Formats: sequence, C-alpha cells, structure tokens
Amino acid sequence: MRADLSGKVSLVTGAARGIGEAIADRLAANGSQVIYTDVADAAPAAGKSPRGVAMTLDVTDSAQVREVIRRVASDFGHLDILVNNAGINTMKARVTIDQYPREEWDPILAVDLTGLYEMSREAAQVMKKQGGGRIINIASIVGLVPLRLQCAYVAAKAGVVNLTKAMALELGQHGILVNGIAPGSTLTEGTKHLFYGPDAQFKDSVRQMLAYVPLGRPGRPTRSPWRPYSWPIRKTPTSTATSSRSTAAGPPAMPGSSEKEPSCESFVTSIRAIRSGTPRRRPTEGPWRSPATFTASSP
Repeated sequence: MRADLSGKVSLVTGAARGIGEAIADRLAANGSQVIYTDVADAAPAAGKSPRGVAMTLDVTDSAQVREVIRRVASDFGHLDILVNNAGINTMKARVTIDQYPREEWDPILAVDLTGLYEMSREAAQVMKKQGGGRIINIASIVGLVPLRLQCAYVAAKAGVVNLTKAMALELGQHGILVNGIAPGSTLTEGTKHLFYGPDAQFKDSVRQMLAYVPLGRPGRPTRSPWRPYSWPIRKTPTSTATSSRSTAAGPPAMPGSSEKEPSCESFVTSIRAIRSGTPRRRPTEGPWRSPATFTASSP
C-alpha cells in the first residue's frame, strides 16, 4: 500500500516490536516522519528509517504522555497521525474470573484502555488547534467476540471499540477522524510464548483456535494491518471515514500478491462459526496451512 504522507508527523505507541513496529515502518516508508515510542528501547526499530525517531514512553504515566506530546508538537510543529497500539495481555493468569487476580487486571486495563485514553486526550488537543488529524486505535477481535480465560484483556479491548466510536463522534467536527482496527491472532514474540512456539504455554490449543481462522494460521505483523490504512491516514478534502472498525482474521492481500486472502466477509463467517461452536471449513485448494502443521517458523 502506498499513500503520500510526505510532511506528515506520526506517533506510534508500542513501536519497539511486533505490530507497532510494522505500522511505524510502513508509515515511514510512505514518507511520514515517525516517532517510535515504547517502554522498551525503540531505537533499533526507529534506526531502520531516516525518518524514524525513538522516544521512551510509558502510556500509563500521565506526565510522560503530556511531555512526549508536547515535545513532538514543539520539535516538529504538528502531529498528524496517532496510532494507539501499545497493549499487554497476561502471560500466566489464564483462569476464570472467580480466580482472576486483581494484580493482573489493573496493569492490563491501565495500558490497553486508560493508556489509550491518555494518549488520545493529549494528542486531540494538539490536533484541534492545528485543524485536524487522524487517530487509529488498535483493538482486537476479542473486543468484538469475547474469549475465555482472559477477562481483563477482553474488557479492555471491548472498551477500546466503543471508546473509538465515542471519540469519532466527539472529534469529527474538528477534522479529527478516529478509526479502529481489530486484528486476529498475530505471530509476535508474545504469541510465540503463548501459542506458536515449540515450548508455548498453550501449544496444544493451537489447532482448535486456528480452526476458526480462514487461512488456518496467524497473521504476520508486516502484513496484517495495512489494508485499512489506505483511507484513515490520507488527508484530503473528501476524507470522511470515521468510527469505522476493520477486522483482520488473517493477513489481508497485499498489492501484487497472488495469495487468496480472507476478506472481512470471511471474517464475519468465522465469527458466526465461533458463536455457533462450529469451526469454519477451509477450501480444499489454495495456500492455506493445516493448523496441525503450523509452527512459529512457518512462512
């Protein structure tokens, strides 16, 4: 996907690795100045692009959020695109709510929901003064269809979905378009430890989980988020898309790709299958992988 973002300034949270890094890389590749922020060291990720700048940012620290937004506005003169990607999930407390520890609940809500609110509040003030901007919130399919044994993450991402809609209603009149993306299972370092690595905590559940994914495998960070980005980030006189939610059950097709990738319609089919308890049948021909043979090293 190509979009002319020359002269635009973008900030991506959680950009040191995974989906956040892939989003920041693509924004930079399309000409934007990109601020890679993370609690971890984002310098290696930002260093790949001459338009990348790394900043340390903990989205749960209100003072640090204000300072980073102030610094971006001061150093670059404006902030055109905010991608709220930073998020965490529990790696150990996969239990029902009656056993779910408060010490796991609080940090997940603080990062995934309250952190998004903090970033959006500060960025929106800058965008209103400059006459517009774009805010893109990374939700999750679990914010649309709840899954078992991760109630805090489900609650946080459901909150992101409706907060995105509320933000769109409130900010649209100021030229700020707010949209959300709800990725499905994506192959990152975190999910390797949970599902897809040889020693993953829940590797025995992979086949059942991927039976609901049209491609039979998780998405890849470098591919999965990009189809919806062609319209939210372009600033033209006719830009009106706001409060839209794009879902990705698997990586969407890229330009020049011959791979038959699932559409949003196929994702809806998968959601219906989840609700009915019946795994979606995959075609017998095509590039789909059998969940039984998928590994973290699969292309």
